[in-house]
Amino acid sequence: MLNKKGIFSLPSDLGDLIPQRVKMIGLANNNLTSLPSSTAKLTNLSELILRNNQLRALPDGLSNLKNLILLDLRNNQLRALPDGLSNLKKLKRLHIENNPLDPLSVIKYLEAAPVGVYVYVSLNLVHEILLDEKNLELGDRYELFDTNESKQIATIRKVS
Repeated sequence: MLNKKGIFSLPSDLGDLIPQRVKMIGLANNNLTSLPSSTAKLTNLSELILRNNQLRALPDGLSNLKNLILLDLRNNQLRALPDGLSNLKKLKRLHIENNPLDPLSVIKYLEAAPVGVYVYVSLNLVHEILLDEKNLELGDRYELFDTNESKQIATIRKVS
């Protein structure tokens, strides 16, 4: 775990430096603004925890992380989800709350996401996506849960 280490950047060959048997990487509470594309080589990862950084984008190669079960991206500066994220068929929990995400990017992910994935989002994003009249047909395919007492976070679970 490399949480709270004041890390600003990672080596470009990160995927070559970390043994393939590594299942979890924790880089929460740092100052990362990007991830190297070589992160895509870490195909045995089941958990990637990147919350509380300054990430503005993610490498497209994240779709190669076929064993990923948990992806925690909350509290970053992400504006869009990478293409191919919906190819992660083992993904069960995706935390994207508190990012300035474009609702269209989230809709695109939700439409292609595997059934059963839980997506944790800011409640205002839910209103823009599932509760918007033009997206009413989306609401039929998802369950919506309140996940904390402050009513700021919601969980969307794809059911069909």
